[in-house]
Amino acid sequence: MKPVKQYYRKIEGRVVTFIRQLIGREPRNRVEVQCRKELIGNWVVYPDGLSAQSLIISLGIGGDIRFDEEIISRYSCAVHAFDPTPRWVEWIREQNLPPEFHFHPFAVSGKDSVMKLYPRLSKGKRSETMMTLFDESNACEAGVEVGVKRLSTILNELGYNRIDILKMDIEGAEYDVI
Repeated sequence: MKPVKQYYRKIEGRVVTFIRQLIGREPRNRVEVQCRKELIGNWVVYPDGLSAQSLIISLGIGGDIRFDEEIISRYSCAVHAFDPTPRWVEWIREQNLPPEFHFHPFAVSGKDSVMKLYPRLSKGKRSETMMTLFDESNACEAGVEVGVKRLSTILNELGYNRIDILKMDIEGAEYDVI
């Protein structure tokens, strides 16, 4: 008798989910739109319309500029990369970069100001490579103050009115940017 009850509960759950999907309170778990995509430096992008006139904003490079270099190589477009982490600011200075790659050593957020970033904690140790908005160790002296600009401010300063691709890998600060 037990397997029959489990079967009916499973059916009941599917019916409830289907009804919620019909009224828009449950996301559908199937692909609803198909589009062409490319894997560029471990990031999946929709490449249609990309050209030498395209603007790519790359937030949070963290010592990995494969995406930036590969998209420049394929489309000859401008990439503006942003990362305020002191280690990566120094690292980027040592790289041999194409002229389409433009680095900016500040953070991007929802306001124009200054913010304090703290080393991430991993297994109780401070990271030398990753920073976050949150002081996970409660040791305020370990933080570093960095300049912060809004995306709209950056676009105005660069003279652009649109972004073709916005890549964000900024440790939980994505919501402030958006």
